[in-house]
Amino acid sequence: MKILPIRVSLVLSKALETTQCLLQGFKSFKHLKHAHARLLRLGLDQDHYLLNMVLRSGFDFGHANYSCLIFHQTTQPNIFLWNTMIRGLVSADCFDGAIQFYSSMRTKGFLPNRFTFPFVLKACARRSDFYFGLNIHTLVVKTGFDFDVYVKTSVCTITDRATS
Repeated sequence: MKILPIRVSLVLSKALETTQCLLQGFKSFKHLKHAHARLLRLGLDQDHYLLNMVLRSGFDFGHANYSCLIFHQTTQPNIFLWNTMIRGLVSADCFDGAIQFYSSMRTKGFLPNRFTFPFVLKACARRSDFYFGLNIHTLVVKTGFDFDVYVKTSVCTITDRATS
């Protein structure tokens, strides 16, 4: 019976160490992959907070495909993770991918929020996809986010691009 508390204590210790490592950031992509592997071994690979840090770091190191792979292994992503992916893809100039993620998010029943709209609208503007941008703008108005400063600025940006 003494083995169980020691095992739990060891796992908890490693989990805290990995979490601290994630909070401090990574020096290299290899370091990120080691931390992700540790999350898998400890059974923390579905923790949304920790996954968000791994996804963002993957994008920061220029490995959008790695972040996409991790996201697709997530059993129940939440809107926070969807937004991280859309934002990361837009930041990596993967506008088509961002639009595809947004469409998948909507297909799976997730409603966008005030953090989703600015990045999706930016992707539409960069792709010059004004028709899809108009559809997004319609949803912005329907959901009441047209009064949010960041969303309104994004709507103005795509409208400006469409008229110039």
